[in-house]
Amino acid sequence: MRVNATKTPTYSDHDDWSIPEENENGHPNRLLSGGVVLKDGNVLPEYWADAEKTQLNPECSTDIKQELLNGHGVSVIYAADQNGKYTNTSEEKGTSFAQYTFENAKINHSVCIVGYDDNYAAENFTHEIKGADGQVDHELSEKTTPPGKGAWIVKNSWGSQTDGDRVDDLGNAVNKGTFGIKDESGKATGYFYISYYDKTLTSIETMSFTANLMSSGFYTIQHDYMPAVAGFFKTAPTDDVTSSANVFTVEEPVELKSVSTRTSEKNMRVTFAVYLLNDNAKDPTDGKLLYRTSENFQLGGFHRLDLDRKVTFRKGQRFSIVSTASTVDSSGKRMYTASANQGVDKSLAKTHGLKVYSTAVINEGESFLYSNSKWEDWKGYVDKQTTTINGETKKYTDVYPVDNFSIKAYAVPISDEDADKPMHRLYNPNSGEHFYTANDSERDMLVDLGWKFEGEGWTAPAMSDNPVFRLYNANGGEHHYTMDASEKDALIAAGWNDEGIGWYSDDDKAVPLYREYNPNAFANNHNYTADEAEHKNLISLGWNDEGFAWYGLTTS
Repeated sequence: MRVNATKTPTYSDHDDWSIPEENENGHPNRLLSGGVVLKDGNVLPEYWADAEKTQLNPECSTDIKQELLNGHGVSVIYAADQNGKYTNTSEEKGTSFAQYTFENAKINHSVCIVGYDDNYAAENFTHEIKGADGQVDHELSEKTTPPGKGAWIVKNSWGSQTDGDRVDDLGNAVNKGTFGIKDESGKATGYFYISYYDKTLTSIETMSFTANLMSSGFYTIQHDYMPAVAGFFKTAPTDDVTSSANVFTVEEPVELKSVSTRTSEKNMRVTFAVYLLNDNAKDPTDGKLLYRTSENFQLGGFHRLDLDRKVTFRKGQRFSIVSTASTVDSSGKRMYTASANQGVDKSLAKTHGLKVYSTAVINEGESFLYSNSKWEDWKGYVDKQTTTINGETKKYTDVYPVDNFSIKAYAVPISDEDADKPMHRLYNPNSGEHFYTANDSERDMLVDLGWKFEGEGWTAPAMSDNPVFRLYNANGGEHHYTMDASEKDALIAAGWNDEGIGWYSDDDKAVPLYREYNPNAFANNHNYTADEAEHKNLISLGWNDEGFAWYGLTTS
């Protein structure tokens, strides 16, 4: 997209900045990243403790310093001084490029805090300001001294002499060269000091990135697209479990690599759960639990977690990501809440002179809220919320648009053969045989012939070092399954048909499949199950316990 090409040096008007709607793989370009991928986007507390900006928020200052000690640069927005009114660039006192904005000024620039100095003298910011008559304005000059010592060490984006001369593709200079504190050789470094008390410091964030997805051709699956212009819409804190969830449909076979959410406050513990949903699922947990993990996040904001094992989906399958976020209050009680990005409606933005307004689109069946021990469609929930403006009751979203939950999936396209396989279990009421297959067509054919479909028995990995062999006895009309190659060879020698590899056993031995033998039956006398209760029941009825047959993937 071409943006303000004639008004900003960021976009040259000598080039076409349009972006194709889709890339060469047919994926939307807006969901792709050409570089590293965001891991955490932490939103730090408000910088000031009061609206008048007379008291620093010690919580924010502490978090900034902690993030610096963690090795993170800290992004901050402020009013870059363009006329020398707020910046001492003289070197009479051995300092230079020290900014203190002593009044509210228009925010116009973003920079990176890279360090701090608690003992940086307030007098280092003092400088003389001349009035329109060319004489020193002593009253104004006196204001250039902040009320206390201390400064952030900041790296600007305007280049430095130490960077050397740099130009863009059109030959225009992109390095101011002389900006910043001078090093021991007298060259400008691009760094400067900004007082702890600068009135324009705001929007403090830190970000960390990883490159672990970039070689895999990943893309993002999401329902939320509206920025949090007006912060978060949050459900009321409660000690009853509250969860948020997004439901997605897979358009091609994929492996799920990461999941993400946004936390609305500090020190939240988030539990992620991934479910493969049943065909007619009534809520985001109506299906098979494939993965669960929990993490504590010190700061609010965006957080992405990489899965530590393989989870795959086939084309057309629906899955959910359920996020349960909580904090511990001052009494030690765990409190739950759910949140979504919130914006400002066009009419309200106009009333307050804002240049940015928001529109949110929530469709039924995309996001869900769990509260009061039941699931509810998020669209229906937010549509019922109201607020009062100037004594008039309005629909909440007509004033503050609310987005879908900020829960995303990061997936990599795979082939059908690479997808984990839900194993279908069927029962023949005439012969008493239990049959197992990953093939949907084979399942449907047997159901048409009168077999009873008993659901998904377990999930088998797409591939492992331990195949499960499938054999068929044409005389007895039964199938047998084994990981034992010697047992397979013995049955083939006895006249059984070798039907190849039926599926694979999990190398990590996550979920055992029990094997039982009925000594009273002539044929079809083996049963295989991941259900320990079923296994114990059959043993109590006289079946022989033959131990573990193979292993499926974890379901918890």
